[in-house]
Amino acid sequence: MLILVLSAEKDAWVSALGALGASGDASGAQRLGLLFQAIAGFAASHVAFSPANRIGVVGFGSGWSEQLLPAPGEALSSAQGAALPHAAVAGFCRRRLGIEVVGAADAGADASSTGSTPGQVEELGEQGAPVAAGAGTSRSGLPSALSRAALVCMRHRREVPGASRRILVVAPGAGTEGAYVPLLNCAFAARDAGVTIDVVTAAPAEETVFLQQVAHETKGAFAPLTRISVKSPLQHLFLCAGPSASARDVLAPPLQKGVDLRASCMLTGERLSLAFVCFVCLSVFRDRHDECPICHTKAPEASAAKRPKLEPKA
Repeated sequence: MLILVLSAEKDAWVSALGALGASGDASGAQRLGLLFQAIAGFAASHVAFSPANRIGVVGFGSGWSEQLLPAPGEALSSAQGAALPHAAVAGFCRRRLGIEVVGAADAGADASSTGSTPGQVEELGEQGAPVAAGAGTSRSGLPSALSRAALVCMRHRREVPGASRRILVVAPGAGTEGAYVPLLNCAFAARDAGVTIDVVTAAPAEETVFLQQVAHETKGAFAPLTRISVKSPLQHLFLCAGPSASARDVLAPPLQKGVDLRASCMLTGERLSLAFVCFVCLSVFRDRHDECPICHTKAPEASAAKRPKLEPKA
């Protein structure tokens, strides 16, 4: 099973994709339409390749996430036609990005057929708790979307034992600076469940450090779009995220060079090479605290002079 986690941050997309083109090339908005047309085609082709393949679609934006496929209560062991994933992506693009995906009418793109109803949208408060619809927040919805995708993968593992499960994140890349802990928690949970997370972004490497770590921890591919690949995004998706987990054992996937594995301070968000770590909740801090600001555990005495001396036995 393959779960697509798609970003609806249109302004970030247009800015990042526009920066990849030279003067006289297609605009960022035009590249955005081409990219999501490729995503819809990629989703449909994945299902058409084998009757056993299934696609899930989860969307997210600033402060919200929603699950479009599979519908709640839908059996994950049943067959899935190629038109349904295409319709889900097309409906997502129309409602969230304001763009039309070519072929949506032929695929039967209807938002009501994709399980995308207002009741399934979860908006996140400042501490990650759901808030009233329309309240608005700047918190990234990516950790929530990854959690939804991971839950679908775990349900698929129960219903279809032995099948592989993967997640493909397609996001502009920026806006994850304050989501270090929830993103890495999702990555660790996916790794322990045997789920691979691939990442396709359009932002510079320095803006996608946490996404690089997510792909690295789950043995996935981190494949940012380039000035060349942005002109043929469907080929880029097939090369980087198309091969299954078993096929990757005999292929040479894109290598991640120079992954920044530094942690992030829980208070300042600063990336650190050396840090203080709480021995209870494992939170990371730039400065030493006598009491953990997160779990409020008292720090043990670190001075060797206060430790009792151990006398050697005769």
